[in-house]
Amino acid sequence: MKKIFLLVFLTGFALTVSAQKKQSHKKRAIAQTDYVSSRMNFNDEQKLFLFNALLEKYETISGQVKGKGLSKEERKAIFKQSNKAMYDKLNTKFSKGEVKKIKAYLKEFQEKNRKKR
Repeated sequence: MKKIFLLVFLTGFALTVSAQKKQSHKKRAIAQTDYVSSRMNFNDEQKLFLFNALLEKYETISGQVKGKGLSKEERKAIFKQSNKAMYDKLNTKFSKGEVKKIKAYLKEFQEKNRKKR
């Protein structure tokens, strides 16, 4: 009986931790999408596309980096690859100029939030 209780408890705990990580990714993607879209006057479809691209990027990075014990160089390569994939995806919906602005606003957002910490 104790083993069953422990198994149920650990399963519930694991699911809660997983859900919290996904919430963190969503919060970050929402904040960045709001920041960029407010400066570029995006419509709802463009906002959703940007949000999905950012969320996919963060989930990909998390899945490839977290708990793997990777070196700094390996992590940097994954971040670079994920950014490239995201910008390639954005290039299918936005012009080169718009993607360049998105990139600049995302960088601006990160710098502003880095100073708050």
